Formats: sequence, C-alpha cells, structure tokens
Amino acid sequence: MNVIDTLENDDVYDFIFVTVRYDRLKSALLALKDNQSKNIVTMTSNSIGFSSWLDIVGDRLLPAFPAFGGQIKDEVLHARFLPKII
Repeated sequence: MNVIDTLENDDVYDFIFVTVRYDRLKSALLALKDNQSKNIVTMTSNSIGFSSWLDIVGDRLLPAFPAFGGQIKDEVLHARFLPKII
C-alpha cells in the first residue's frame, strides 16, 4: 500500500482512504475534489453531512464508519450502530 502526504489532480489510485476526524472531513474532500481517482473511502465516526460530501466528490464516495454498519439502497444511506460487546 502506498501512503502519501500530497496528491496531485492527475495522480490516480484505485482507492483513496481519507482517515481524518469528522470536523476535518469536508476540507479533506475539498482537497480531493479535482482528483481523478474513482473511489474515495471516508473513515469517520459520524454520517451527518453525507449529502454535502456527495456534493463535493460525487458518487466516488464510499463511506466507511467504524462501529457503524449499513448500506446505500435507492440512493439513501441506511446506517446503524453495531451491537456493543461487553
């Protein structure tokens, strides 16, 4: 796996994983807006703002939520908490 700290618009990868805090996700996606990679995977603990993220990067967005589960069905994200194991 290649880990990089800068990304040019013409750098193309199979997947870009964005692993930032929720409050920094929008700025990270804005930085990726013009990149041509086909899949952008966000890893954050909150799904609030999903539609605004789509507005930035479009259908390239693949949301991944640690401790969350769900699916996109009929263009709607159905998210749910996973059971807590004690």
